[in-house]
Amino acid sequence: MDIGKVYLERHGFDGIFRSSYELLTTECVGNVFGHTSHKKSGDIWVIESALPIQRVRRTSKDICIGSDKVLHRSRLALSNVPIGDYHSHILFNEKKGKKIDTYLPVISLSEEDKEDLKEWGNNISLIMALKETPRITRLGNNPFLLTGHIRDNGSIYRIEIGAFYYNGRMRKALIKADKKVLDSIR
Repeated sequence: MDIGKVYLERHGFDGIFRSSYELLTTECVGNVFGHTSHKKSGDIWVIESALPIQRVRRTSKDICIGSDKVLHRSRLALSNVPIGDYHSHILFNEKKGKKIDTYLPVISLSEEDKEDLKEWGNNISLIMALKETPRITRLGNNPFLLTGHIRDNGSIYRIEIGAFYYNGRMRKALIKADKKVLDSIR
């Protein structure tokens, strides 16, 4: 069976987490770097580092990147280097256009995310949700999500990272992390 796998190393996790944490209420976007291998059992992406590109404002209906030219130029300049991208999801109530008040982040692809993934081919797309919570909640045992909590100055943040790829159809990838990453969030 063709199941993609993502291995998230410490520097890659740190880059994704820092850009998401700095812009907690604003969506962030960036590229991930590393290497890929293509096997019969499925593609493997090893995420070694992450580079944020642009601050993004998200409403319930669209994403404002500031300038599409900036995002396009950065992807063209690095077209042979990145193995994918990442972005954070902030949570909105689709009906009212207000932020959702929930303890659990939701990791899923929007229609725009799906179109981008199809357009950029066999790259990986990581989605991170980071939400402040009043308490530590139970972690699920889902091999397609990296979940955990981070404490900072008395605050607790729930973190979830999912990975998606396109190989004729949208698929979730199994996600595994370096032991140092797991130790920092569990």
